[in-house]
Amino acid sequence: MSNSLPQVGEAHAQVTERAADEILQRTEAAKRALGQELLVLGHHYQRDPVIRFADRSGDSFALACHAAESREARWVVFCGVHFMAETADILTPPDVSVLLPDT
Repeated sequence: MSNSLPQVGEAHAQVTERAADEILQRTEAAKRALGQELLVLGHHYQRDPVIRFADRSGDSFALACHAAESREARWVVFCGVHFMAETADILTPPDVSVLLPDT
């Protein structure tokens, strides 16, 4: 009797790969749709899968300053430490939303 089901490790790898592909496609589509209204900031310690989407990367202070200087962004995704995302939120105009994903 032949078993055509993948082994547990293989099944997990297939699901993870599909999930990663879907995340990649959805993220790229969102960035295209939002254009200059979306600013993604990535702290230099973030992993490559996060940094690949960053419009700017650097240390926390530089990223908070960049958020404050941005005039086109309506949404800032701050991939870094909580307290600097809060600083970016304070420094940006009230109509700009600063988001801190769980990265």
